Amino acid sequence: MNFKLYAKLEDGESIELKKKSNEQYSENGIEVIFKQKKRGPITACYVSAKSDKAFDPDCAVSILIEEIEGLQSYVSGSSTYTDYNCWYAPVFGRDLKNVPPITQSFMWNGDTQFGAILCACDDYFKSEMMGTKKGLEIRIFDGDKGETEIPESLVFLIAEGENPFELNDGCVAFAKELSGRECFTREDRKYPEIFEYLGWCSWDAFQIRVSEENLLQKCEEFKSKNIPVKWAILDDMWADCTDLDTARYDDFQSMMKIMKASKLNSFEASPKRFPDGLRHAIEEIKKYGLKVGIWHPTTGYWKGINPESELFDEYYQSLVENIDGWYQPSFDENNRFYDGFHKFLKECGAEFLKVDNQSSFHFNKGMMPIGQMAKGLHKQIEASAKKYFDNAMINCMGLAVENMWARPESAVTRCSDDFQPENKEWFKKHILQCTFNSLFIGAIMWCDYDMWWTDDAQAGKNSLLRAVSGGPVYVSDTLGRSKKEVLEPLCLSDGRILRCDRPAVPTKDCLFDNPIKGHKIFKVQNTADDCGIIAVYNLHDSEKASGIISPMDVEGLKGDNFVVYEYYSKAYFKLKHDEKANVELENDNDYRLYIIIPVTDDIAFLGLSDKYISPKTYEKCSNKFMLKETGKTAFVTDKEVKAVKVNGNAAEFKMENNLYTFEAGGTGIEILLNK
Repeated sequence: MNFKLYAKLEDGESIELKKKSNEQYSENGIEVIFKQKKRGPITACYVSAKSDKAFDPDCAVSILIEEIEGLQSYVSGSSTYTDYNCWYAPVFGRDLKNVPPITQSFMWNGDTQFGAILCACDDYFKSEMMGTKKGLEIRIFDGDKGETEIPESLVFLIAEGENPFELNDGCVAFAKELSGRECFTREDRKYPEIFEYLGWCSWDAFQIRVSEENLLQKCEEFKSKNIPVKWAILDDMWADCTDLDTARYDDFQSMMKIMKASKLNSFEASPKRFPDGLRHAIEEIKKYGLKVGIWHPTTGYWKGINPESELFDEYYQSLVENIDGWYQPSFDENNRFYDGFHKFLKECGAEFLKVDNQSSFHFNKGMMPIGQMAKGLHKQIEASAKKYFDNAMINCMGLAVENMWARPESAVTRCSDDFQPENKEWFKKHILQCTFNSLFIGAIMWCDYDMWWTDDAQAGKNSLLRAVSGGPVYVSDTLGRSKKEVLEPLCLSDGRILRCDRPAVPTKDCLFDNPIKGHKIFKVQNTADDCGIIAVYNLHDSEKASGIISPMDVEGLKGDNFVVYEYYSKAYFKLKHDEKANVELENDNDYRLYIIIPVTDDIAFLGLSDKYISPKTYEKCSNKFMLKETGKTAFVTDKEVKAVKVNGNAAEFKMENNLYTFEAGGTGIEILLNK
């Protein structure tokens, strides 16, 4: 891979640097050291720089990759906003010049192997990519003004290999090794127990109308419908903020303008909508068996802290005036603002957090290097989150590399922008964001696909997508609109989610072509213990889409012979590991769920057949299957069944085409075959 190295000064001058030695590049009073450290097929790239004049804070150094040998197609993770990069979406192409600005992950399909470039952020520098007429440009910068010397930083990694799913994971694992951090990869992070259960969020349900009264009405609905929601997030607009309770608005956009202009007055809830305080509201919610989490942004509120409040006076030393002239918590690791805030929330009974607006460093541009800001912000938030909530938190609006690489221990992050109810086009964007972003994000953290509605026209699609996601599952239905039957396939009767093993990602044959174009099906794959899971979608409106599925679609799936059970049709077929089956979907309301079960001891045991991720409904113990609860159970075998025993007693069963079904009134299942 050939490249050229450039430096750009604050006055706008761009200078091509000449190679002076193995690692040194210089020209006109500028010196850049470009180091590479290798581990097998992975290369980590470091940059340090110094100059007689100040560097451009937005592009101190750039590396131009003029061509990638054998490039056939690519997918890039690119910012969906132009002003700041809190959300990302995939962009597909074949020409490097078309890679959008603010791209932070790049994967390509080559003639003989796959490749990946992963941007990083260290103590000072961060990097982003974009296409130019000359090729792929990796821009390296620290965002600070007047810098003439920048210490060495890891800025990006490159990997090539035969398996595309190993590339980002390998890059992140190598970065962990180089950093010396104990907690870096997803496997290092503790998934919060609370997110093993079904949840609910107040945002789309109530927005600015959120109050103790309507929260308790929603809890009463869950109770009356016997919906096993176990936690609730008090999302945006619960707080005591200037203008939220007094300003008038005519539509959603007007409401959002009010929200974005409001400032935090205190740690308490709105005195108008929570007249007895936050503690009382949480105590009342807990009477319904729900744990409560609290939302807040990194800035205190969207426009910071009200300078006329007692809160401002108490925490003045922990605040900083940003470039827009309003006050927010500083980036000092010893900042006591979040500790005070989280202590108050804990004392009110909160048990977890959702922390929003994390990619908000544009408010502080030029104040200090972006790597230092990010590390300071995340260390102080997670120090108090760990102290009071054992790091049970959802990170939000924070997909930029400076966020992803700076989080010490928290395990879960949102991976798409906000849910939009009754919006078919939004769902297409959403499924691509979630699954393609997980290729990078999933190497570092668990991925949260956001809230959704059970009575939305896209509810079936959203429900299936959450089932295969590997992350939290929570809805935001407003009063009276929650549908138990939509949620039942996702969880056990106690609300425990039947969660897949890792973040879901597209299948290999769906990685590099835009699924919305052409007439191909779009496949999302995961595993559930030793079984494969494939969700299949048609993203083409009223047009048919076709393709194939195979056990080979599921990364890491072991076995030679499989039963492939389709959840909605209740039909099955058999495939060997390298065999394929045709799939055709009529339109975008047609979707499928395939559970790929290895045949072991002549049996493919499905488990509770009314659950999406049925392999998670049981455990194999010697020659028995132990269900996690009772219910309709299924298995496939070509052998003659002598008896099915449930807790030692013979059970009646039905058989059609070697698919056996029975109602398990107990949890211990033994299947006796005539050999």
